[in-house]
Amino acid sequence: MGKSGSGSGSNPSAKGAANYHGQLVAWLNRHKRYPTRAQRLRQEGTVVVRFTIDKSGQVLSHQIVTSSGHPLLDQEVQALLGRASPLPAMPAALSQSRLTLTVPIRFNLR
Repeated sequence: MGKSGSGSGSNPSAKGAANYHGQLVAWLNRHKRYPTRAQRLRQEGTVVVRFTIDKSGQVLSHQIVTSSGHPLLDQEVQALLGRASPLPAMPAALSQSRLTLTVPIRFNLR
C-alpha cells in the first residue's frame, strides 16, 4: 500500500537534515568570492570539497575531493571554509556530534 501525500510517513530528522544541508550550501555561497585573477584569466570550474563540522558549526577538517583544474579556484574554496566558519549550528533534530558533507562549489563567469 502506498502512503498518502499528507506527510504521515515522513521522517522529520531526514527532512531536517535536508533543510540543514541547503542552509549550509546557501551559507557557503554567501561567503564565496571569485578570485579576481581567476576572473581575468576566464577560469571557471567546480571544486568538490568534503568537510566535517561539529554541532556548533566549527569546521574540523576539509579536503578537496575533485579539483576544478585551476589552483586559484581550489585555493579559494579552502579560504572560503575558513572565512565562513563557524557555519550555522546543527539543528537539534540531528543527534550526531559531527557531520561530514561533500559539496560542489561552482565558479561560473556570467
